[in-house]
Order: sequence, then C-alpha cells, then structure tokens
Amino acid sequence: MDAIDIPTEKMTPDDFLRWSQDAGAERVELLNGFVVQMMSETARHNRAKFAAAKALERAVEQAGVSCTTFGDGMSVRTPDDSVFVPDTAVQCAPVDLSSVELHEPLILVEVFSRSTRQIDVGVKLMSYFQIPSVRHYLMIDADKKLIIHHRRDDAGEIIMRFVPDGILRLDPPGLSIPVTAFFDI
Repeated sequence: MDAIDIPTEKMTPDDFLRWSQDAGAERVELLNGFVVQMMSETARHNRAKFAAAKALERAVEQAGVSCTTFGDGMSVRTPDDSVFVPDTAVQCAPVDLSSVELHEPLILVEVFSRSTRQIDVGVKLMSYFQIPSVRHYLMIDADKKLIIHHRRDDAGEIIMRFVPDGILRLDPPGLSIPVTAFFDI
C-alpha cells in the first residue's frame, strides 16, 4: 500500500471525512481541524478494544435494548472541529448504515496507549461531552485492568469514577457488565 500524504492545512470535518474516504486514509483523526495520524497499536491494545466491544455487545443483547455496538472504525464528529474514531461505541438512536459517522453516540470507549493517553484524558474527554447524546465515556487501562467511567447525569453534571472490579452500570441504556468482561483478553 502506498503512503498517504497527510494534509497540513486546516480542514472542516466535512472536508476531512471526504478526504479520508477518497484517499482511503485509515488510522487518522481530525484534531481541532488538523489531520493527525494514529500510531500502530499493540496486540494488547487491539485485544482490549475487541474485548470492550464484545462486552458491550453482550450487555446490549442481555438488556434487550435497541442499541448498536460498533468496534473501531466509526467516526464521531465533535463541535470543536474534531473527528475522532473511538475504539468502541454504542448508539441507541437509529443508525444510517451507509454513513461513516455516528450522529448520536451514547457510549464512547477509548483504550489507553502510550501515544494517545494524554489526548484521551484531556481533549477527547472535553470534546466527547460536547456531543449532546453522549452519556458515558469509558477510558480503559488494559495494563492496570481499570476502567475510568465518566458519566453525564440528567442535570448535565459529569461524574468520574474508577471501576477496578465488580459490575459496571451504564444507565441509560440500562446495561450491567462485569468489569472482568472488559479484560477477557
């Protein structure tokens, strides 16, 4: 595969999504209008993303809720001219199967890596909660087997808690997931 020329000029989210599709660009995100290439991931990181998607998919099925779970690859646009690709996402609104982006994600998940940890805990945390539909942002530390759960309550307040074990409850949409399911790697 040929290397892709990464644009250096500022782009709108629409231009970025068009460019990334036309160029066949994978593993890129738009951060405040500028294209950022993501680093290669370790096997641990990849397996942790897969485990998170499986755990959420199982919980959605068990709860019998009308939600769709997505693995890595779907774009999420934020109001600050960024387009991120979360490691896992859940949307409980109708899904446009021809779209490359989720318009109303409810749960977003990022698995920590050395190259993205600071972005995950800073920029993405603030950007994701600018999306009105987002109620849960899970940051997963696969090395420490720890979930950091940020939840927006009905009043709009963001509450953070560390979840090293037990059951992770995500309401809405009414999911209960054993923390160990996220680390089944």
